Amino acid sequence: MVRLREGYPKGVAIALMALLVLIPSALDGQTRGRRGTSSNGTPHPEAFKGVIVTFQGKLKKLTKKEIIIESTEENHELLTFRRNKATKFLDNDTEIKPGAIDFESLVTVDASEDVDLKLMAVSVSVGAPKKADAK
Repeated sequence: MVRLREGYPKGVAIALMALLVLIPSALDGQTRGRRGTSSNGTPHPEAFKGVIVTFQGKLKKLTKKEIIIESTEENHELLTFRRNKATKFLDNDTEIKPGAIDFESLVTVDASEDVDLKLMAVSVSVGAPKKADAK
């Protein structure tokens, strides 16, 4: 049993004991909702698998592992794409070697998300993108 000092009233001692018991359980209750994932969160990365996005810009750098273009948008942002042996380089729908593309040339890059959510170039075409046929 807890002994009370003579200076503390009995009611204050009981209130202190109650707080000491309730505080740890209240703190534990605050963290329970943070465990696990919420159903309202962002979509799972696999939801966008296979989606191809087209970017257009001037070719700034071309190496064996990456392609950098400067966006033709008004912000002139630099965009970096990974490339691999499956990346196709095209000029008028004819496959060409990557070295045949001049720097500062206008290129169109079709890219998709890689497994680590970075952009992977699927194809690089010289010139502006072709207009879709209106039907």
